[in-house]
Amino acid sequence: MSRLRPFTNTIWLIDHPLKLAGVQLGTRSTLIRLPSGELAMISPVAFSDEDQAEIDHLGELKTIIAPNLFHHLYLKKAMARWPQARVLVPPGLPEKIGELDQALALSPTGELEESLSWRRIEGMPKLREHVFYEPQSGTLILTDLCFHFPDHPHLWTRMFMRLNGALGSFGPTRVLRSGIADKEAFAASLPALLDWEFERIVIAHGEPLSEAGKRRFQEAFAAELARAGA
Repeated sequence: MSRLRPFTNTIWLIDHPLKLAGVQLGTRSTLIRLPSGELAMISPVAFSDEDQAEIDHLGELKTIIAPNLFHHLYLKKAMARWPQARVLVPPGLPEKIGELDQALALSPTGELEESLSWRRIEGMPKLREHVFYEPQSGTLILTDLCFHFPDHPHLWTRMFMRLNGALGSFGPTRVLRSGIADKEAFAASLPALLDWEFERIVIAHGEPLSEAGKRRFQEAFAAELARAGA
């Protein structure tokens, strides 16, 4: 059975189990088809040979992206599967995990083919999250900036998410907020994201949003947007 789940005509999601300290977080890789037909992958997970064959059938994977300093667990394995792909990583990741001499640093802002754009969220030097935007489908792609668990069947995971402010709502977790070192810089990073026209949101942990994404994002960060004067 295929693990590639179509999200839009240009985006596929690949879910993968991830358990940390008994919490069933799960994680997700996002595959984007660019206007040229080439593929870009954000936050690779562990892939099987069957997964690789399906991805290769969709197009040539030319770019692999580690979106922040935490989502690198399967990066080197993906690099081995697609050695021809260029690799984009947040500043500081090569020093953290080594053996990334060929990787290029993600700039604070950038884009691929004038299509897949990104911006760095400042004020969190231990995370260095980069947020992506795919305009063809109006999709915002987050990694750890927000979680969305309407519910969870696993008791300990459900309890953890409730304590972390992540159960039954979309938004940043208490753990993420505790990692904000510069609240002003963090808040100042958010208004520019609203310049993008999006209604869908993909996240790495929890259920993606298929509608009302911009409104949900504004509600989740209302205090920060107000602080930034947005």
